[in-house]
Amino acid sequence: MKKINIFVSSPGDLSPERHITKQIVKKLQTKLAGRLQLDGFFWEDEPVLATESFQTQFPRAAMSDVFICLLWSRIGTPLPEGAVFEDGTPILRPDGTPYESGTVAEFEDALKAYDLHQQPTILMYFKTAEVQFNPESPDFPEKQRQYEGVKQFFRKWFQDEQGRFPRACVQFNTLTEFAHQLETHLCKLLVDRFLPQDSHSRKLCVLTWDGYPYTGLSPFTLEQAAIFFGRNQAIDDIYEALQQQAAKGQALLMILGAVGSGKTSLVQAGLLPLFLQLQISCHIVRPKAIGAAMLVTALQHTIASINVNTSSHIPQAILFVDQFEELFTLNDITEADREAFIRLLVETATDCHSLSGQPSIWVVIALRSEWQHYYQRYVRLISLLESKNIYHLQFPTPSELRQMIEEPTKAAGLVFEHPAKRPPLNEVILDDISAYHGHLALLQFTLSELYQDRQEDNLTYQAYRELGGIAGALAQYAEQTLKRLNKAARDAFPELMRTLITVNKDTGQAILGRRLLLSEQQSLGMKELITGLMEAHLLVTEELSTGDRVAKLVHEALLSDWPRVQEWWLHNQEFLRIRLRINYAASYWQDEGRPNELLLQEGKALEDARYLLEQWSDAITQNTRDYIHTSHRQVEQQRRIEITKAHQQLKRSRHLALLLLLMNAIMIFLFINVYCGN
Repeated sequence: MKKINIFVSSPGDLSPERHITKQIVKKLQTKLAGRLQLDGFFWEDEPVLATESFQTQFPRAAMSDVFICLLWSRIGTPLPEGAVFEDGTPILRPDGTPYESGTVAEFEDALKAYDLHQQPTILMYFKTAEVQFNPESPDFPEKQRQYEGVKQFFRKWFQDEQGRFPRACVQFNTLTEFAHQLETHLCKLLVDRFLPQDSHSRKLCVLTWDGYPYTGLSPFTLEQAAIFFGRNQAIDDIYEALQQQAAKGQALLMILGAVGSGKTSLVQAGLLPLFLQLQISCHIVRPKAIGAAMLVTALQHTIASINVNTSSHIPQAILFVDQFEELFTLNDITEADREAFIRLLVETATDCHSLSGQPSIWVVIALRSEWQHYYQRYVRLISLLESKNIYHLQFPTPSELRQMIEEPTKAAGLVFEHPAKRPPLNEVILDDISAYHGHLALLQFTLSELYQDRQEDNLTYQAYRELGGIAGALAQYAEQTLKRLNKAARDAFPELMRTLITVNKDTGQAILGRRLLLSEQQSLGMKELITGLMEAHLLVTEELSTGDRVAKLVHEALLSDWPRVQEWWLHNQEFLRIRLRINYAASYWQDEGRPNELLLQEGKALEDARYLLEQWSDAITQNTRDYIHTSHRQVEQQRRIEITKAHQQLKRSRHLALLLLLMNAIMIFLFINVYCGN
């Protein structure tokens, strides 16, 4: 088995990239085990003696098989006078001039060896991210000199005066871009250069996934990082923002995103793998998983368990608080516990006792955007969360959605059906999911259902049609979500629909409504139902101008394609129409100053309204309830008046009858007297 020596050269400003390079070498060693033995040289891992210079204790770049050089803002430190290589060769150019730095010396040493012996193979990477200098800083002139040295190096070796490129190099802007490029390049290089006859090894450089390629109803996990695509920009933005905040001594960042934007997946399968590549430990905390009784204690134990090396220049750990809104939505968490939990997070994110003068533990919080008004009540937290401490996670762009759809499918060895004269199925799915604002949970569920019904390695149009497309998948997703909830939550479903569905006044068809979120007036089952549907991204919330928060179903397709909702509509549509009519009448009554002549009169309309009040009281507004009550009172009052009038009329009739009877009696008496007299 051939041993391959890989020499990695760079100044100290590329420490994260060096960590990633080290992890990539380890990963490729696992892939190529039994074929090649990879031995990576990283000077920071070597023991160095104070009795000698660095270069005399390091192997020569010229003696390596693969030489990787990285440059960004620094050209490196000049070598001491009389410096020699490990074999005693003076570290000078052939004309006797010194090299600008150790990195330059290693590059030219490797290049000279290649010109003579066609070895080592050289990979050159330039980082193009903007370099920011503070002109007020005492080391500003030195930083400028270093950066100018990098530009001169580039012009000398990689771009001539005419702008041509005599030698090839790779440019990258972000960490994730570099990681992808280097792994791809290095794997192909090792296989093509050192295993040219091994056709199986070439396949090792292509991402393959033997497990389930889609996550269904669950977020991505750390173990599924290899098939997590489409969020490189967000990962890089968050990492850069954390670096900037840590430099200020405030290593706390809040990821703010709407329901379904993929906050948990982004952190677990995107950010955490990056930090692990940088040899930074990762710890996840979720309030609901801990429970109210142990909330603060568990966080204290988690922080205490992190082994902080204050002599390190890099962060030691990432503390990720997932679904931070649970801190405010779980009723059994006391206000004192909330204050203590937030205080611990802030203290951890601002503890600057490391050698770098920056916090050793970085804190990342994920919060649904509709709950952001809650954290604003806490002075400790809001004082840290300036605009740059909050990352607003947007729904994926079309190109990002394309990666999410296509790349895991390729990794699993699957293909989308592409019939003649029709677009490939992946294009249809991309167009359809765009209408749902890139709802990521729905996308994963749809792909999972197609995978279950695949024909060999094909995801087919037939399966997509039988599913009902994205709309049908949404209905199935909703039904499975509901079935996973407890009985009390499921039993509250009809009551919830009364507020989430209304009718169009012109067509009489079902349309989406909104429910006011008043937790103190809701049963436990209703609370669990609303929470479950919101966590599944089937309910979304928004804030009204009044400050009230309302919830609504995520998409109108649930009205037409969810059988459970259709059945409920069939049995309740008449009551919805009655409610609509009465709501309009009540609004008009209110607008006109509540005159009595606009109240409901006795009859079917009032009977329907009273039934609505008895059965659907929670699903009508207070104004409508007032309207029905007032109408009922007026009708009752009219009845009492009519009854009184009837009683009075009856009394008068009785009096008249008695009078007539008396008059008849008198007439008879007079008649008898006259008759007897005669």
